[in-house]
Amino acid sequence: MVIGLSPTLGALFAITGKFTLYSVDNHSRVKVHQCAIMKIPEKIDNIIQRILESEGEWKALYMASWGCARFYLEKNFKNTNSWEKPLRFRLPASKKGYQEYTPAELCGILKSKDTEFTLGHLQTLFSLLEELIDELCPIVFNGQEIRSHKFESLKKFLLGRNPYQNFQTNITEDKIKKLKLAKETRNCFIHNNSKVDEHWLEAFKEVNGRDSTAQIGDELPVNFHQIEGWHELIIEIVNEIKDSVIRL
Repeated sequence: MVIGLSPTLGALFAITGKFTLYSVDNHSRVKVHQCAIMKIPEKIDNIIQRILESEGEWKALYMASWGCARFYLEKNFKNTNSWEKPLRFRLPASKKGYQEYTPAELCGILKSKDTEFTLGHLQTLFSLLEELIDELCPIVFNGQEIRSHKFESLKKFLLGRNPYQNFQTNITEDKIKKLKLAKETRNCFIHNNSKVDEHWLEAFKEVNGRDSTAQIGDELPVNFHQIEGWHELIIEIVNEIKDSVIRL
């Protein structure tokens, strides 16, 4: 009896946990075997889980910051003589055990963290997506590596274009354009002090139309809802990647 398992299938069963095995007996009869061998590789599974869990971690920071500002500091100190008075707030992790602020000062700091939290989450989320594709590509394509930090390579992989044409997803060009805007936003946050640049403006036009930048200033016009939208987009893309692997 002859049993055949191609290199591609050999790589894929590690991701999908299943594959089809064909055998030919001495009478040239073909038998089909549905086999289940391994689970998703731990490293890839961990990246996917980090992406899925990242929303809760991001929003927990947001809730803690605003919860402390609104329901502790303002509730207990605003409109009192202590609002502008330096106080020692407990900080067990510090060697001193406290940090000194006026309640008004601390409240202002906590309320100013929105952009840092939201864009910081986008930075983490996009980096995890790139890491996922970097780890996945050599498995799906028999050792072929990808530089997913280069958006054109990332785009080709997600759209199933040469040299990744054997990997087909239902991801659309519109989603890729939105993903590019998310990446350019991340790049401006990291490298340009949250100021827009030409690359960001071009990506914005691709999503919103050629005349859409007339009211755009120097600062990145990003808010909580925008980051939520990009988070949902990346989750959709991750799910598409998983489904496409199973269909291979």
